[in-house]
Amino acid sequence: MTDDTNESEKPKSELPEFPGTALIDHSDWFLSELVELAQLGVPQWITLDVGAGHINGQIISGREYFEQLAKEWENVLEGLDPPAPDDSLFIAVPQRFRRHMENYLGQDEEAAPIGLNPPSYIHLKNAQYFNQGVRPFPGGSMLWRGKISAVDGFSLGRLEARED
Repeated sequence: MTDDTNESEKPKSELPEFPGTALIDHSDWFLSELVELAQLGVPQWITLDVGAGHINGQIISGREYFEQLAKEWENVLEGLDPPAPDDSLFIAVPQRFRRHMENYLGQDEEAAPIGLNPPSYIHLKNAQYFNQGVRPFPGGSMLWRGKISAVDGFSLGRLEARED
């Protein structure tokens, strides 16, 4: 008995799979390498092209990202009036952020050889969004985190808006 359907008519689940195709990472290897260098303390200004526009900032390690996030939250807490109670959820938030730093411990000091364990996320400080015809925002220093696989392209260097 023969099967008269051709391969293109078969449902995708019935098509043969090629070995390793499920493991293909569509992230940019060079961008991953820049992130790994940031983990070692080598910062780099970059402009990322993502679906929402352009994001410019300085690549930092994941460890530094979560440390700065905790500090920003502590600054918010200091400005609360009335102050948050010592046992409140607000007080626990910076501690939770610092626990995320444990995911990055050891990467700054004695990292594995570059490319051995590629990162999944990129972290920026002093980040700003740029879109054509719109002033960059925010004006201050913002932290940003995104998936490396969601980046469409990038340019190295600092992007600044012209004053007209």
